[in-house]
Amino acid sequence: MAAFDYARVNVRARKAWFCFGDLVVCLGAGILCKGKYPVTTSVNQFWLKGNVATSAGKIKQGARQTAPAPGWVHHDGVGYVFPGKGAVRLEAGPTEGNWHRIDSRRPNKTETADVFSG
Repeated sequence: MAAFDYARVNVRARKAWFCFGDLVVCLGAGILCKGKYPVTTSVNQFWLKGNVATSAGKIKQGARQTAPAPGWVHHDGVGYVFPGKGAVRLEAGPTEGNWHRIDSRRPNKTETADVFSG
C-alpha cells in the first residue's frame, strides 16, 4: 500500500495504491484546484503497444478523445475500471516531449513517440 496527501499552492489531491498479487487498485479523491486553471490527473501513461479498447469500443491510433464514464479500458494486457460517472480523457498516438525538462542530464531536444495515456 502506498498513499499521499498533496497540498501545494492551489492544488489538493489524495491518492492511494493497494497491491494484491498481480492486481493494483488505485484510488483518487478530493482532487481539486482553487486557482483559475483546471486540474487533471492520470491513471497511467506509457508507450503505446497495440490497440486500446474501451467498453464503448476501440480508440483509434492518433486519437485524443474524452469518453464519458467509459466503464473500463484495456491496453497492453492491463485493464482499468472506472466505477464513477466522470469523463475520462484517453490518448493513443504521437506525443511530443523533452526529457531534459525533468532530468537536466538528458539532451535538450524534443522527441516524439507513440504513447497511451488515460
